[in-house]
Amino acid sequence: GGRQVCGYCRLQDGAYRNVEQCVIAGEENGIPPGMFRIYIFDIHNMMIRRMGIASDDSNVISHVRDKTTGLLNSKDFFVKAEQIVKDNPKKQWCVLFLDIEHFKFFDEWYGREQGDYLLAKIGAELSESELVHNGAAGYFGQDDFVILAEFDKDKIKALYENIHHHIASFGLTAGFLPAIGVALLEKDMILVDAIDRASIAASKAKGDIRNRIVYYNSDMQFLAEHEYRVLSDFMSALQNDEITFYLQPQCRAKTGKIVGAEALARWIKKDGTQI
Repeated sequence: GGRQVCGYCRLQDGAYRNVEQCVIAGEENGIPPGMFRIYIFDIHNMMIRRMGIASDDSNVISHVRDKTTGLLNSKDFFVKAEQIVKDNPKKQWCVLFLDIEHFKFFDEWYGREQGDYLLAKIGAELSESELVHNGAAGYFGQDDFVILAEFDKDKIKALYENIHHHIASFGLTAGFLPAIGVALLEKDMILVDAIDRASIAASKAKGDIRNRIVYYNSDMQFLAEHEYRVLSDFMSALQNDEITFYLQPQCRAKTGKIVGAEALARWIKKDGTQI
């Protein structure tokens, strides 16, 4: 008998290609017992044309795509996404910022090759998902993905579940959950502002195992600006010697003796105010 499937093939340069694999076995197909034949077809250009990034009568790709994920790079993502919004002004568009928490440890634990393979799987999911149908998906480096899509909470949830499934297939991956921030593209808003908002929302999802999809609201912007101001003031505090070193004693209850200390740093301003 025979079996035909679509998948990915890793090239010698480390990139992944869309391929179709056909496995044939059986004496009725002229294959001796205990043997089988595998045919691998490169269908990368066909998949590219299917995703609408090359003309039907040419293999010339109109946008630059990342070789690992197959997604648009940041520059070409902006070009395509802005054109889509311009051509469809009546649709409610949103921007998704997708981040894989602790991804740098994934590479260390499973190896760079497995990390690249996971990025390729996520790239394929974003390319073919109904969520990004008629939208755009871009890879912004590291483990950061940006998607322009019609706003639909059910489809956003489905996308999260699909990507979570790919990550879970590696085994012990509780610490590598996807985090998705969502921001509506409001009227006359430039795309980069929506991406910034989605990024802020995604940062709120990281570290919260119960809520991995966060929708942007104006309070998040205020908190982000407040955190930035605190960090900026902290740099001045270091220069002005406002950070004070303390040792907090640790006492053994049984004997009443001090057996150690916890090192602390407290921020005390020149007027005596403690932060």
